[in-house]
Amino acid sequence: MDPILICGGGIGGLSAAIALVRAGMPVKVLEQAPSFSEAGAGIEIGPNAARHLATWGLKELISAFSNEPEGIQVYDGLKGDLLTTVPLGKFVRDRYGSPYLVIHRKHLQYCLLEAAVELDGLEIETGFKLTHVEVQLDGVTAKSEAGGTAQGRALVGADGLWSTVRGCISDDEPQPSGVTAWRALLPTARTPETADKPYIGLHLGPHGHVIHYSLEAGKSTNVVAMIKETINFDGWASPGKRDDLLPYFDAWSDRVFELLERSKDWHKWTVMSMDPLERWGKGLVTLIGDAAHPIEPFMAQGGAAAIGDAASLAKAVAAQPDDISKAFRAYEATRQTRATRIQKASHQRGRIYHLSGPMRWTRNQLLRRQAPETLLTHYDWLYSPVK
Repeated sequence: MDPILICGGGIGGLSAAIALVRAGMPVKVLEQAPSFSEAGAGIEIGPNAARHLATWGLKELISAFSNEPEGIQVYDGLKGDLLTTVPLGKFVRDRYGSPYLVIHRKHLQYCLLEAAVELDGLEIETGFKLTHVEVQLDGVTAKSEAGGTAQGRALVGADGLWSTVRGCISDDEPQPSGVTAWRALLPTARTPETADKPYIGLHLGPHGHVIHYSLEAGKSTNVVAMIKETINFDGWASPGKRDDLLPYFDAWSDRVFELLERSKDWHKWTVMSMDPLERWGKGLVTLIGDAAHPIEPFMAQGGAAAIGDAASLAKAVAAQPDDISKAFRAYEATRQTRATRIQKASHQRGRIYHLSGPMRWTRNQLLRRQAPETLLTHYDWLYSPVK
């Protein structure tokens, strides 16, 4: 039997490969990079994604590399006042049956890759930059820039924001959202004491916010600053100069300014958005992750949603293994509504984070007065097991 081809060996692609092979399908992953890189920084894994990773046998391996924050401390970015502490840790595990974790992206990819290479029926080819797809009645042929070909039973596009596979289905392309994300990894020795390590720190201000949390068993702190700005997109990230970032935060609290000032090596990228696609697939081709539904990062659900897509895809294929096209349509029907809801919720949270003037004051008062648990339980629809 020809394998199901997966274009892209990132979080979504490797998750789909693991889930499909565990469901009994042979799989071949086509990764355009010559080797798996260690680029990136921190990533949050909500209980909706941690649940699937545990099901795939990755619980212990993920635990060895991840941290489990006790909560999210939300501050007024200008004054430095603590507005509320959203509980994570035991509260999340008790309510949802899975933890809320933070991990370095390279470690998550390492864990997925370790699990993938141990599976029979899974092949990975690197250096395969997809340029063209030919869909037949009984299969798919993928062609690379170097002239190589791969024959498969079907094709899953897990090739990210600038997906080549998406071009088989839609002409839609991501557009700049007007927000630029700056990220840095700060060694613990340079981290200010005010960066409370057992917690995710979230600082809200007019037209921007800053988030930070401990990584790598406390060896480093992941720092992300988001501001209203549009830059020319150039790959995953471009180098950023600290002196260009700091003026945006002149009026912010010393807590925030000191954290940003101590972070020397910055990278930045334009946050992209895209209206929900009319459809994710056609025939023997479907999409997952950012290729299907780019999600603005305000809910930290980009990677988690891709993992959820992978689990849902494998379930649909296992239910109809003899009709992959029908299985793909069932998967899309299951996931499209949910992904669109996450996209919209994340966009709305970004607007709330960046409020200014009287609306900022109103938001702060609501955060102070609301029971902290309810700020999380509003998202039961996202974090609870899908029935």
